[in-house]
Amino acid sequence: LHAIQFEELCGRFIYSNYLINTPSLYNVTASDSKIVVEPISTGLENKKDIFNTWDDKMYSQVLANYWKPWGLTMKDIVAFPNSPISYLIDEYSNEFIEPDSITMPY
Repeated sequence: LHAIQFEELCGRFIYSNYLINTPSLYNVTASDSKIVVEPISTGLENKKDIFNTWDDKMYSQVLANYWKPWGLTMKDIVAFPNSPISYLIDEYSNEFIEPDSITMPY
């Protein structure tokens, strides 16, 4: 991966984590021989929507923080009605963008 692609993945993961609608709670118990991690039931496990709705504008704001080293701002990343730009997936062919084809530094 090119560094800008790695940062885009980080932005996607962080924003997706932000959208999780069901909090995860765990009980951690440690003894001399092992550590046990058990999920705590919140009663929301069967809720229909696991994630809140994706918002391109909010995602672009997250991505702008990751792409600061390349001087890209939120305005550069998304312009309504278009989707945010991506250095991972080509918007026309939906194929992975080869890192060698990216002309950004690093």
